[in-house]
Amino acid sequence: MQEDERRRKIADLIDRYKSGDEDAFVELYMETKDDMERFCRYRFSGLDDEQVKDVLQISFIRIVNNIRGFMKPDKYMSWAFEVVKNTGLNYIRDEKRYIHAGSDDGEGMDVLHRMTDDSSEVDPYKSAYAMEIRNATIRELNRMDPGMKETFCLFYFDHLKMEEIASVQGIKIGTVKSRLSNGRKRLREKLKAFHIEEKK
Repeated sequence: MQEDERRRKIADLIDRYKSGDEDAFVELYMETKDDMERFCRYRFSGLDDEQVKDVLQISFIRIVNNIRGFMKPDKYMSWAFEVVKNTGLNYIRDEKRYIHAGSDDGEGMDVLHRMTDDSSEVDPYKSAYAMEIRNATIRELNRMDPGMKETFCLFYFDHLKMEEIASVQGIKIGTVKSRLSNGRKRLREKLKAFHIEEKK
């Protein structure tokens, strides 16, 4: 229900902007900028902070230039992610930067770490077991090929529907389902060592 309410809020902001309310786009930007930055960082994990800012700035310019003709406000996030993806690909190509999305540079803090990191202060002894599980999950996600990893992130972190993921990634919905199913099997197998099993 929370995601449905958010979709309606975004659709309302778009309708308001199309009706001449310039402040509505500022609200839309504030509502969605964190999602778009997170998507950009794990889709193009080799970009540094300044490069990410460049991609997002160009993306928002393209969005504001085309949003009045956008006819599916309830699909805004999947469209926005696609704009970011295409902008990032063009940015890398134009600048001749050879960035491998989803690569792990071995420093132990790739994009999935940043997405799942909990910086709140906790008792290290009480949280040690949970941290082991979290790290094992992240390691397994990082072993996935970039396409499957992106599918997982879009589904579980950004809560996109399967048909929206298919649109963003340019794949068939059957491929989305297959990636999610195979990925879940891999994670279940990896987490057996922690005695985490599905309830019968």
